[in-house]
Amino acid sequence: MPLVTVSENLDSVESGFKALPPGEYLVKCSMPKDKDDNGNVLKSKKGDAMIKFLAEVMEPASMVNAAGEDEITKGRNFFVNLMLEGKGLGITKSFLEAAGVPWEGNTFNTDLIAGAMLRFKNELGLYDGKPSNNVKGYSPQ
Repeated sequence: MPLVTVSENLDSVESGFKALPPGEYLVKCSMPKDKDDNGNVLKSKKGDAMIKFLAEVMEPASMVNAAGEDEITKGRNFFVNLMLEGKGLGITKSFLEAAGVPWEGNTFNTDLIAGAMLRFKNELGLYDGKPSNNVKGYSPQ
């Protein structure tokens, strides 16, 4: 493979995931997916069916992080997994309520999630020993 050139010196580029500061965020949801690139139903590590999508931070534009520094938050994303079976159904229901997505019995239209605006309450958690976003609640916009 030939040499390639990137737009910036990679020594100054931050790599990896960086959790958002604790706080409340207004987000806009993208279109959920229920299948992977091979057409298989998405499943959690426990094997429960789920949907996944991104929730883009719209506000606040910045927040103070744990180091006391102003950090840009607007345009960053939460990665959201909503369970379609198992113990996570209560979280799915609370998300749907906050997003204003109606359901009938055990069905809801995932198209109504795309573009939904709601608030996420984020706390810092740990995932595989690294800081992660830990959404502790949803509320209407």
